[in-house]
Amino acid sequence: MRRFLGILSGDLSIAVIALGLSMALWVAVSNERNPVTDNYFPTPLPVQVTGLGGDLMLLNKPEPVRVRVSAPRDALDKLQPESLQVSIDLADKGVGEHHIGIQVKASDPSVRVMEISPPTVIVRLDKEEQRKIPVRANTKGSAPFGFVARTPEVEPQEMTVTGPLSVIQSASVAVASVNLDGAKTGIDQSVIPAVQDGQGRMVESIRLDPGEVRVQVRIEEELAYRPLPVRTQITGTVASGYWVEGVTVEPAIVTVVGRRDVLQSLTAIDANPIDIGGLGDSLVRTVPLIAPSGAMLTSSQTATVRVSIAAVRGTSTLLVAPSYVGLAPGKTATSPSVQVTLSGTVPALKRVDPSQLKVTVDLTNLSTGTHSLVPTVVVPDGLTLVGISPDKLSVEIK
Repeated sequence: MRRFLGILSGDLSIAVIALGLSMALWVAVSNERNPVTDNYFPTPLPVQVTGLGGDLMLLNKPEPVRVRVSAPRDALDKLQPESLQVSIDLADKGVGEHHIGIQVKASDPSVRVMEISPPTVIVRLDKEEQRKIPVRANTKGSAPFGFVARTPEVEPQEMTVTGPLSVIQSASVAVASVNLDGAKTGIDQSVIPAVQDGQGRMVESIRLDPGEVRVQVRIEEELAYRPLPVRTQITGTVASGYWVEGVTVEPAIVTVVGRRDVLQSLTAIDANPIDIGGLGDSLVRTVPLIAPSGAMLTSSQTATVRVSIAAVRGTSTLLVAPSYVGLAPGKTATSPSVQVTLSGTVPALKRVDPSQLKVTVDLTNLSTGTHSLVPTVVVPDGLTLVGISPDKLSVEIK
């Protein structure tokens, strides 16, 4: 019996040794075929928050972390983001700032977590608060010319905001804004309001209930006003020798009111025509203004028109026989006629007669013979002497 037990004990020891050797050999072969690898997970992993109290809010979201793991190569190749659960536990944590260690659990037991970077995060907790604030509609820009925007309306006029106590306390009003630029019809929009504090600054990190409000603005077309120049109408032709030197009108600009489409087509407001046929003098007339169809004048119904008419200026040359003064008794004097050139208005030049011009030569104390003398010319009022030809006369005294 003892001998049998001895034999059995020896065989068992050999078997155990053989099993150990085979296991070692299997491990060695497995490690050679599927070695254990130590490496960082390719991408940062998000941190899940657990254990947050029902009346608390997390003010800052933890940043993703890097995780280094050790695992057989085939297990590491199969590793997915959901294979690693990264979390922090905020159980029993109250209002304030906390340093919390990061925990990482792998779904595969062959995967070991070697390093977490960073190993801890700082979180800030605050009490969650809720309150009601008024909603106010606001408009930006302006309706196009000829249209008017009425007072905006908002529904609902009150909303609930939820957020950290430190933030909620400053929330004063929810402002829902719509843009009026280019709007020719009514506005009916769903708008996400912006919460502001008492100084008009934006309040962030809060939830809105409802998330949107309805803003309505009535856009109506109204009578438009437009300043336009007054346009004069002159008919007829002035008398021969005259011309229209200028036309002025007072007021030069008038304001009209009417439909926008009518006013946009207008370029000027006409005054009643003024006939200047045959006129040779300036005139001043007060004439009615002509209101266009679909529009009215807001003030002045008449305009004063001043038409400046002036004579055309020109020149004329007349042949005039000279007269003599100072000629000694018993003597006679002869000389050629003189060409006198005058300038002035055409009507005045047409009216002048050579007999109205005085060309005189002074022969005082001159003896018999031929003398070269400068004549004196006197022209009628309103005319100007341009020149005479010849400028010296050859006078023969006998």
